[in-house]
Amino acid sequence: MAPSIYQKLLKCRQKNLFIVTDSTVGPLYGEELSLFLQENGFKATLIQFPAGEVFKTRATKEYIEDEMLKAGAGRDSCIVALGGGVVLDVAGFVAATYARGIPLILIPTTLLAMCDASIGGKTAVNTPYGKNLIGSYHMPELVLRDVSFLETLSEEELKNGYVEMIKHAAILDKNYFELLEKRSCSLEEAIEISVMLKSKVVALDPQESGLRRILNFGHTVGHAIESMSNYTVSHGRAVAIGMLLESQMADSLGFYSAYDRLKTIFESYEIDLSLDFPLDTLYEHMCLDKKSDTFVPRIVILEEIGTTQKFDNVYCYPCTRLNCQKLQMVKTKALPL
Repeated sequence: MAPSIYQKLLKCRQKNLFIVTDSTVGPLYGEELSLFLQENGFKATLIQFPAGEVFKTRATKEYIEDEMLKAGAGRDSCIVALGGGVVLDVAGFVAATYARGIPLILIPTTLLAMCDASIGGKTAVNTPYGKNLIGSYHMPELVLRDVSFLETLSEEELKNGYVEMIKHAAILDKNYFELLEKRSCSLEEAIEISVMLKSKVVALDPQESGLRRILNFGHTVGHAIESMSNYTVSHGRAVAIGMLLESQMADSLGFYSAYDRLKTIFESYEIDLSLDFPLDTLYEHMCLDKKSDTFVPRIVILEEIGTTQKFDNVYCYPCTRLNCQKLQMVKTKALPL
């Protein structure tokens, strides 16, 4: 961890800090961060839970809360969430509800978390019925990003972040999309652009009543795929497939489809677009998406690369079972489509 990250934490007003992380990040960074804070006059308690999306649950949230209660955490405490999106989401949800809300600091350690989960204050856990169905909005007091964390990531984990950056470009910035197509910006520059783009959307619609829904492009299908696979398909891979499927759904509805261009850029980043299970129950899982209206799923539709359809400022469009069944790939066991 870079010294600058350590130093910024020393400005924290609260002296009772709870570092929440997982079993992967804890040994890499959590233990040394806890020791550093203790050496600088803080009471720092390290709380770890098993790594993986399957542990982003109400039970994990309860475990973290119980550990904090045992340690005497009160409203004078602060949670430092150190890890990827799962850690940030669960720890953020704890911070939103513990003692009716305590301060939160985020230290994202994955590319996906730097570009996504660390921005906008969304917190949640998964349920057997679907992903992110129980949660809250809780803005962090501070977000500390450092690209040195990415040095320990696998190529597959980096690809999750690449998909998120491609999504930001597809919905918000044609020029950024072209930069990503040509690989003509550095990773640090791409992170900065993605953070700026998402932050602007969140500032305009913090509670996701309209515009912020565009950030869910590919997620109505993507979250369904994650749930159907019991989270064996990674978030980035599921969202990439979701963006392709939703683009074909848009085409079946008579709207613009970015399918060909998206498929080309995903293949250039070597994103795995294959699935080894049928999607015959896809629609039922899509109905549990948070954007659904009376159990009719709604998808984000591009106007062109870089902009989305408004639909009277609702920013998503209903997709019926028939629209879903029109897609031949829903009946197959594998992609590419």
